Amino acid sequence: MKIMHNAGIERGARGEAHKRRIAGLESLDIGNIRDATVIVDIDGTMTADRQLDCSVPVLAVIRSLASQNAVYLCSNHRDSVRNRAIARRAGLTCIETRHRKPSKKVLESLPSQRRARQLIVIGDKSTVDGVFAWRVGARFIRVARIVSPEDRLVAKVSYFLDDLVSRIWDCARASRARLPFLLPTAITPNGEAGSLLDQSRRL
Repeated sequence: MKIMHNAGIERGARGEAHKRRIAGLESLDIGNIRDATVIVDIDGTMTADRQLDCSVPVLAVIRSLASQNAVYLCSNHRDSVRNRAIARRAGLTCIETRHRKPSKKVLESLPSQRRARQLIVIGDKSTVDGVFAWRVGARFIRVARIVSPEDRLVAKVSYFLDDLVSRIWDCARASRARLPFLLPTAITPNGEAGSLLDQSRRL
């Protein structure tokens, strides 16, 4: 099966030629992430849509992250057998709940002591993982999406829409436009305020 990373999203105001790319999970700098509760998305973040295999570099980053933090996997897909299998390979626990991101009730499945710690959400979709992070007061770290020619049509459409919204957010941020309904303010655990996009840039 051929798996590839999304080519990335063009950043900046209209007419800007410079392109910046966000890192994939396997290239994420996790050195400053310590003593936190980290929720990691599966589809598009660790592996392609509904696939089972994760690359060795991705698993290495996840295990390194787990050595310094309480890490949980979370997927909106209902295939709990597959989700548990990926969690076992990574040596982690998968959040099992009838609720789906971006619902705040996803956190109800975590032990209370874990919810009280600094929260970080890592994922590929601003409209799902990013909004979920904002709703629970977590820091959001967006990573480049893993895609495959075998992705379902519904997944491809959702990726297209998510990228479109992300472009709008980035362009608004670059031009300093005031769009409160598109750029909700999130409060990080250290008390800093910023948009969802601001949170995705902070480590």
